Amino acid sequence: MEFDTARTLPYDADPLFDLVADVDKYEEFAPFCVESQITERWADGFDARLAVGVRGLREHFISRVQLDRANRKIAFRYLDGPLSNLAGTWTFTPVDGGTYVHFHVTFAFRGRRLNMLASKLFDAVSKRMMDAFVVRARSKLGGRTYRSPTGRTTTAKGAI
Repeated sequence: MEFDTARTLPYDADPLFDLVADVDKYEEFAPFCVESQITERWADGFDARLAVGVRGLREHFISRVQLDRANRKIAFRYLDGPLSNLAGTWTFTPVDGGTYVHFHVTFAFRGRRLNMLASKLFDAVSKRMMDAFVVRARSKLGGRTYRSPTGRTTTAKGAI
């Protein structure tokens, strides 16, 4: 299964990059995330242990996250847990008026039955993930000023 979504947000790319890279805080706002912890760090990334939960069910998984600040890209891939595959990217492209944020993810569960069930929910869950980051950006970055590459300044008032 594969999903893409994108939004243009009225913020600079760097604070948006930092917001997505702050995996320790995902349990505060990401849909279905009930636990998030960075378990090991290095210069350009980290491993993270996350738990997702729905209606009393809880599954843990570990992902490796690669931070490429120079190219404004965060890539993640699955290391261990109930899935057979999980990989994705967040990219942050400066545009006039803010940043174009693109989220791409692919995943598969072990077992045909879970894949069939997940395929019905996959698009909605992925869209909710982007929506959660948009709301988080609004709450954390709401009043920041954006300076375009041409030097024009605008203020983001939370209207995303």
